[in-house]
Amino acid sequence: SSADFSWGTQAGDFTKGGINVGQSFGAAVQPQGIGIDDFSMLALLDSDGDQLSDEEELALGTNPAEIDSDGDGQDDFFEHILAKTNPRSGSSFFKLDLMVDSSGLITTSIPTHVGRTYFIESSTDLKTWDQSEGFEGDGDPWGLIFPQAERMFFRARIKAP
Repeated sequence: SSADFSWGTQAGDFTKGGINVGQSFGAAVQPQGIGIDDFSMLALLDSDGDQLSDEEELALGTNPAEIDSDGDGQDDFFEHILAKTNPRSGSSFFKLDLMVDSSGLITTSIPTHVGRTYFIESSTDLKTWDQSEGFEGDGDPWGLIFPQAERMFFRARIKAP
């Protein structure tokens, strides 16, 4: 478990690629670790700051210099990672649809994808929000029905694993 894991450094001289004191892995009563001779970490460039690296954007076919490559108002990260829409198509975007029937009931609907949990939140004042129970996406649209109110606002939230 992670509680049993810790990083440590070896005291004394160090020879890259060689056997170093404290790095022997013979039979032992206590758990042994892994000796790492050389470790480097490379920060990936994200020119537009949308949480997708330039390398990921080039592979995806989006513009690494634009947060929203297709200009639909939703950033590339949100579309590709959370909403699972196409960040290269301005007509592919996540949208909460509303419909009011003749009796005044408000029906909400959002697209879903497997592996995502969805929430619909409602408010009458934009200060306090009531959140629905989470819905596990199944690939079909999902929504809720609300009674008519003088003012009603809605928003959707997506949770990825």
